[in-house]
Amino acid sequence: MCNKKILLVIAIVLALACSAWTNQPDSQAEQIAARLGVQPATWTRIQDYLGQLDQAYPPKTRDEVHAILDKIGSYEIYYRTDPDSAGIWDPDLEQHIYLEEIRFTDKTIWRELGKWSFGYAKQGVLLESVLLDS
Repeated sequence: MCNKKILLVIAIVLALACSAWTNQPDSQAEQIAARLGVQPATWTRIQDYLGQLDQAYPPKTRDEVHAILDKIGSYEIYYRTDPDSAGIWDPDLEQHIYLEEIRFTDKTIWRELGKWSFGYAKQGVLLESVLLDS
């Protein structure tokens, strides 16, 4: 019976320690959140913010999206479709779009925020923002 109590106490202490560790403030996330005006200052909230960019009204332009990404950190753009082409047909949006894949170059930011795809109308208006992996 004593062994079970000791194991229970150890499990509780470990659970509390893990909880405290995962909820520690992250200075990099705090700095990025402050630049974006996002609260609470967590990686999850920053990720949610990026995922909701396509719901903004008026819609964000490609330049506005890139300005937001610049506030997060340096990134590379991989064109999944050529912006000078007609793009690809998106049956859900019922129009042609072109896609950019964004990868942050900072390893911590990439690990925490993942890789993103942004879909734009021919006029450069954001239609969709999708987390590809996290």
